[in-house]
Amino acid sequence: MQGSMAHLATYLSIAFVVLLIPELAIARNPTPLYDSLCSIVFNDFLPCMNFLGGQVPDLPKACCSNVKELNTIVASFEHGSRRICQCIEDFEDVMKFRLINSRVQAFASKCNNLTLNFPISVSKNCSIPSNI
Repeated sequence: MQGSMAHLATYLSIAFVVLLIPELAIARNPTPLYDSLCSIVFNDFLPCMNFLGGQVPDLPKACCSNVKELNTIVASFEHGSRRICQCIEDFEDVMKFRLINSRVQAFASKCNNLTLNFPISVSKNCSIPSNI
């Protein structure tokens, strides 16, 4: 009986650790889609998406002012630049949306040569610096 209790305790300890490790990983690295920063990015970047995806010919004025706000938010979050980029990519994936490279390249000039503090990547690579 004592041996089986020891085995049960060992089994429960292993099961607890196996179940707990993924939870700790999620807590340490939250999925950007559910991140509070992504809520801000989704709302602020929404006016930009139709232009960047080619659905409208002109960039809405709200887009440039919202991107300026995102530029200031970057420093408020750990790895803010990469996280904002990842949120935009998550937004693209959820909405089944694709950015057009020529639109991404024209983005800065359409916003009075705005410098971005986060990359927008057609290639889905948030580790590259913004080429805008």
